[in-house]
Amino acid sequence: MSKLTRSCHQPKFSITSPLLALIISTAFLTACTPLAPGPGSGPGPGPGGTMTTDPSHPYNGTRPADVVRNDFYNTIEDTVKHSGTTFPTWNRKDPQQIDRNGCTIGSGEGHNFSIQIDGGPVPDTTAAVEKMKTHWESIGYTIDGIVPWPGDNKTIDLTGITPTGTRIIYSPSMGKSSIDVESECTLDPSLNGVPTPTTPPTGN
Repeated sequence: MSKLTRSCHQPKFSITSPLLALIISTAFLTACTPLAPGPGSGPGPGPGGTMTTDPSHPYNGTRPADVVRNDFYNTIEDTVKHSGTTFPTWNRKDPQQIDRNGCTIGSGEGHNFSIQIDGGPVPDTTAAVEKMKTHWESIGYTIDGIVPWPGDNKTIDLTGITPTGTRIIYSPSMGKSSIDVESECTLDPSLNGVPTPTTPPTGN
């Protein structure tokens, strides 16, 4: 996801009327002055890290690996719970399917977690996507795309991004459904190896 930036420079042209110049100058300053964040919005401390204004890296890698991993597990479980089918291969107590990947934030090199799990069929994929979309929006996810695929299984990819930057693709199908999850990037140097802790993070 690309980071959107906006530069604001006052236009350079000559205006002979002092009144017109004042009106244009005032309008420019109003448009280019950042709005003060409302209560609970804007950059500020987040759970275990410092929040930024970049939606692709809302914590900029500052959250500890254990916090990122716990959120990652919770996201998987919540998606499975609302999927409309079962995912027998997912077991929070034995997360052997989880991969650890390299990632970068600016000049920093870190890691994130990812997983793809397969599940059972969903009889009405359109209704399942609408239900998941409504649920995600209710808990603050950003919907990043809905892609229906051709074929008799009527598979649809619904992509969402959590407020912490975890990316999910929920793909209900009349054949084999799937869920793909990729966590935010953490620059925590304590992260070593594939996350198979003796005591897995507990759910919320």
